Parts: sequence; C-alpha cells; structure tokens
Amino acid sequence: DLFVCEADEFNRNFHHYRPETALLTNVEMDHPECYNSFEEVLESFRVFVTEGGKLRTLILNGDSEGAVEVLRRAAKTGKLAGVRVAAFTRNADFDAALPEITVEKVLYGTLKKTPEETCFFMENAAGRREFPMRLTGEYNVSNAVAAILIAETYGAPEDSIRGTLSAFTGVGRRFDLVGTVDGVPVYDDYAHHPTEIRSVLTMCRDYYPERKLLAVFEPHQISRLRLMFDDYTAALGIADEIIIMRTHIGREVHKNVSPISKAEWEAADPHITQEDDTDKVVAMVKERIEKHSCGIVIVIGAAGSYRISRAVCEDAPKGAV
Repeated sequence: DLFVCEADEFNRNFHHYRPETALLTNVEMDHPECYNSFEEVLESFRVFVTEGGKLRTLILNGDSEGAVEVLRRAAKTGKLAGVRVAAFTRNADFDAALPEITVEKVLYGTLKKTPEETCFFMENAAGRREFPMRLTGEYNVSNAVAAILIAETYGAPEDSIRGTLSAFTGVGRRFDLVGTVDGVPVYDDYAHHPTEIRSVLTMCRDYYPERKLLAVFEPHQISRLRLMFDDYTAALGIADEIIIMRTHIGREVHKNVSPISKAEWEAADPHITQEDDTDKVVAMVKERIEKHSCGIVIVIGAAGSYRISRAVCEDAPKGAV
C-alpha cells in the first residue's frame, strides 16, 4: 500500500513524482551542473512541494533555513491549503508563523549518546516521549524523528515504532564499521557534500574525542568542488589529518573541467595530503595505523572510496574498538 522513495533533486528528477507525503530533510545548494544558483534550487523544491497535486502531509526540518524558505514560498501559492505541515526542530523558540497555513511544531533533542545507543526525546501534540535507538549521530536523531512522524501519519502504533528503532542498525556506507586494525576502527561513509562531511566528522569527534582522526576523502563532481571549495576544506579540517584521493569526475567527464590540483588541496590546509594512486593511499593509511599516529579512520566519498576501507582492513573482523 505504501511506496517510499528518495526524491532526487538532481536534474529536477523529483518533479515527476506525485507524493501524498513529502519530507524535506534539508535544502542546500547542490548540483551546480544543473542549477545555476541557490535561488533555482529553492524554486525547484517549491515546485516539488506544490505542483504534484496529491500532497496531504508535508514534514520538514525546521532547522534547515532552505527548507523553511521553501515552505514560505509554497504557502504563498495557496496550494498548501488542507495540507498538514509539521516542522521538527531542536530550537525551542522556533516559530514558522505563516499567515497562510498552520505549522505544527515538533521539538526534539538528544538526551544520551554512546557508541552503542542514542536516546532522544520528541515533544508534540502526542506529548513528550523518549526513544532509544542503536544508530549514532545527531543527523540520525533528526532522521528518526522524521521517520516517526511519517510512521504515525500512516497509523503505525508506537510499540511497532519503538521495536523498529531498537532493532535497526543502519544501512551500508553510512558510518559503516568495516573492521578494526590494531584496535583502530575503520569506518566507511557515503558523505560527499560539505554538510554531510561536517556531520560525520563531528560524529567521529563526539564518539571518539580522545583519538586522532584520519579522514580519507574521494572528491566527487568538479563543479560542486569548485563552487564549495572553502566549505569542503573547512569541513574536512575537523579531522587531524586528511588524505585526498583522485577526484571522481563522473557525469562531468565530457565537460572539459579540470579537477582541483594537488597544489590547491595542499595549500588549503597543512594537514591535507593529496594522492591519486589508490595503492599508495592504502599504504599511507596502514602506515599511520602501524605507527599509532591515528586512533580512528573514516573513508568518505560517493564513488569507489569504499574499496580503500576494505583494503585497509583486509579480513579484519568487526569488533571492539
């Protein structure tokens, strides 16, 4: 009865969808190969929200300025009349206060976080409730709150929601523990946008505050890297040391664009080393583990970077870190 999909804004693909329920986790500048400005991104999301014709429920991240701006624009069209709108937020002072529609505020926050368990609360018309889950990371708390709101929209009972949260261990390539080498955990993550990178590296810091963090990053999409280069280097700078792999050009292969050079990367941050040869990258990571110059390794990127984490671990099992 239900079909759930990720609405991809690339190339405005999500304009083909006609959802009954839509969730906006965040709206930021991305895909400069098809959007010339953030204004175009905002308008594209506005079209997604208002032009489908079947929307009954809109759930959005009230802490995403872009998502709130999309809501404002959508409300002005008059096409959200009769649509239930809920905004989840960590900000107790959040107030969407739109003249055209009523916005339900859902306050939430993290109560406890360990590598084994996260506990959070959410407070709305149903009252204040607390939920434990096995996922880690503040962004997963946000995701869980959104998932609960959607599940309740379709009548899922609370005991079922709690059972699922307690059992779900996440998906591949999202803070995925590939293995341990000499007590050093090696993680893999799909992060490739600056906000994603900042989120996952901040999570590493939260859960392993005393350990030196080595990040291995495979860049992806040259136009995005050029547009947001300062954002990338700032996010990567959360790590103690960064190894930049060869840029995965992907769909821009025929656009005659040049990757960011080794000199540019290494001039941006003294903790950055750029290396195109993947075998050398693996050897560099192993060397740092052997010399105890890092206490946690995370490999991030959207293309083939996962091979690095697996090569570093070889047959090392998942286990205590």
